[in-house]
Amino acid sequence: MFTLNTDFALDFWRQENHRFVGRPSGRHVGLKPNLRANEKPGLNRIGPQGLLLSALFCFAAMPALANDCPKAAQLAEVAKQSTDTGIKIAKLGQALEICPSAAIAYRLGVARLQEGKDPKGAVEELKKADEYLRNSGADNPVLSAAIKGRLAQAHYNLEQLCGAESQIKAALEVGVTDKHPWLWQLNAAILDHPKVRFKTAEEIVCVAQLTGKSVGSAPKVDLYITFDYDKEVPNAEGEKQAGELAKMLSSQGDYKKVLVIGHTDAQGEEAYNQRLSERRAEGVIALLNRIDPGLGQKYRFKPKGKGKVQLVSKGNAEADHRRNRRVEVQLSK
Repeated sequence: MFTLNTDFALDFWRQENHRFVGRPSGRHVGLKPNLRANEKPGLNRIGPQGLLLSALFCFAAMPALANDCPKAAQLAEVAKQSTDTGIKIAKLGQALEICPSAAIAYRLGVARLQEGKDPKGAVEELKKADEYLRNSGADNPVLSAAIKGRLAQAHYNLEQLCGAESQIKAALEVGVTDKHPWLWQLNAAILDHPKVRFKTAEEIVCVAQLTGKSVGSAPKVDLYITFDYDKEVPNAEGEKQAGELAKMLSSQGDYKKVLVIGHTDAQGEEAYNQRLSERRAEGVIALLNRIDPGLGQKYRFKPKGKGKVQLVSKGNAEADHRRNRRVEVQLSK
């Protein structure tokens, strides 16, 4: 369903070239993308460019023996040239074992995810990639967004909707969707899943906690508390979702502040949508207090509107508008 292109991951070291070994003159340094006519894939083809790339593997890697990184680069090149998923997994697994790095772990995770064969294994490898990238201290938002996006895809394939939703939100918040347009396609598939469209109280807690952890913020969750056109009071479907939110809030005691943020779709004037989003946030708070009058004493509710400035679905179809009409809930102490 979603493009599995990993070529940019090797560009991680080309970009880091400027940072670690100085600015190369005239061209990027990296592995050659194609074999010459008389060559076969193998460990005997690395060359001076590959050796320099190997050194960069070491800089981007977690603690590993420096002598292991040149061989890891060779193994990664064999995996890149192969069209056999099994060979890719085997060679990348060997490379990761001797020289742990974010880009190798990412490529291994994608190889496991390919054709939906091993999403559980993909989650393990992609979590390693995320950890390696964070611990390396490297600033690479393109790779970071890709790792989080593929984690979302693996969770989605496993029907782990809580993890899928939190990871895709984290990927989109990195802000490099121009480099990864497939993130919008994946986001639409996740948002359209019935268990994401309507969340039970338990699912609200799960998504809020994981999303907060993924993006480094207070727990938050998008809820589809729906409204009829140009109305500020939730409709029957929206009331049902608000009831689950009220149930969740009445059962937990770790947080005291609830920020309710209204969002609109992309239609209409910006000023009008801003006020409509504010009125909808206020309407949700009023509804919560009607459902459970005790919530007003337990929490400090604050309404906020963001109009159409934080769209979660790009496009002008009704499905896109429906995804964007939502209420975000943020919890804090």
